[in-house]
Order: sequence, then structure tokens, then C-alpha cells
Amino acid sequence: MTRKTRTTLFIICLFLFLLAAPGVVLYSQGYRFDFEQRTITQTGAFYCKVLPGNADVYINDKYAKRTSMFGNSALLENLLPRKYKIEIRKDGYYSWQKNLEIRERQVAEAKHVILFLKELQLEEVPEEEAVDVLEIMDRAPEKEVPQELAGLSFKNFSVSPDKKKIAYFTDYEIRVLFLENHYDLGKLAGDTAFLTRFSEKIENVFWLDSYYLLFSAGDKIKVAEIDNRDKPNMVDLAESKNPKLYWDEDKETMYVLSEGVLYKNSALLP
Repeated sequence: MTRKTRTTLFIICLFLFLLAAPGVVLYSQGYRFDFEQRTITQTGAFYCKVLPGNADVYINDKYAKRTSMFGNSALLENLLPRKYKIEIRKDGYYSWQKNLEIRERQVAEAKHVILFLKELQLEEVPEEEAVDVLEIMDRAPEKEVPQELAGLSFKNFSVSPDKKKIAYFTDYEIRVLFLENHYDLGKLAGDTAFLTRFSEKIENVFWLDSYYLLFSAGDKIKVAEIDNRDKPNMVDLAESKNPKLYWDEDKETMYVLSEGVLYKNSALLP
């Protein structure tokens, strides 16, 4: 190879390096070309933590990633800024779905996703256990109305385990009062969020944890998340005649009294 040829090749390689270097740097910093907007923009990401583990995450109906086995989480990076349909699926469970806005250099989070079994079995409670549970259910202790609810019209209320939220309800509506800023819901301290409305009468509202509510509406037993971005995910767990619910937080067990018979399920939470 002659000196002139080597010099020419060096100049060509140097030119290609100088041409590609800015693109490589921009790419490494999360910049992508948005063909829809015809512009270069920084990307965002979506992070989720899901129970149970090994759930599949779909973006716009396309498989994207499976949650990790140990952390039960997944991070989807390099998403162009726009709204995405995000769905989390697992065989035998109701899926979780939301349309979320992904913004530049920001991570949209769903850190408290729970997938619930589609076929929830209720077993009759033994008589010796039923006596104690029914006694607790009949007590219905009086609760002092929090100052934050003063002046509001409601039927009953329940304070979340983390003491940061209050769920209160009328015969046909459930609302949640956020006592302080809370993950990515964009709620100001003391702000109130409408959760859901039904034509059937609402009864027996309990917090499963600090992010999901258990309640009955008519003959249906339901669970709903409080993340009201887009719309809350809500599923029908079971159906029974005029159910009266009780959630035992310590045992993580749901009790259902229907037509004089007490049933339970201890597999509601993964």
C-alpha cells in the first residue's frame, strides 16, 4: 500500500469518525430521531413494579419486556415522547392497562401494580372461626371523622395503611383524599380525586394495601387501584347475594358474608 493510499484512507476514516461521533454521543445521551415529528428529541422511559413476578409488559400491543424474577420490576427505556398504551399481562390473571404520557428525560412510573386472579375461589369458613369473624364484623366501631373530611357529604370513610390517603364514599361514588404528594399521581396535599361511580349501591370499602381498595357494588365484589391517571384499573373478583365484606389486614384474608353463610379467601394478594 502506497503512502498516498494510506493517507487517503486515514483522511476518509477521520472524516467518517467526525461525521459519526456527534450522532453516537447524542444516541448515548438518549436522543433519537422522531419520524412523526421530524425532529431529534430526547427519550423517556417507563418503570413498573408488579406482583406477582414474571409478568409481561406490552407497549402498544407489542411485547416489550418481562419483569425481573427477583425485583418484580421492568424498565423500558428510549421511548419517544408521546402517549403509549401500556399493558401488563400474566396467564390466569386480569391484565393491568393504562394510556400513559412519556415525556423527555422523565420516567413514568407504576410502582404498585397488582394483578388479581381471574378465578377467585371462596371457601366456607369453619364454624369455630366464623364465630370470631362475625363478632368482629358486627362491632362496626365508631370512627372519628378526620378534619380533612369536615363539611363533605359521605357515607363512610377508611384511612389507608400508610396514613396518607382517605377513601370516602356515598351510596354510588368513591373518592380518595390525598393528604400529601404521592408518587406520580400529580396530586397536591389535601386534594381529592374521583375514583369511580356505580348505579349499584356501594358497601364495605376496605384498603387492601395503600394503593388498592376492596368493596362491593350490588352483588359484585370488586377491587380497584387508586392511580387515576387515565382511568383506574378495576376488576370483579366474585359475585354473591348481598355480600357483606371484611378484610383482615393481618391475615391478608377476605371474608364474605352472603345469605347467612361466611366465606373466605386468603389468596387475594400475591
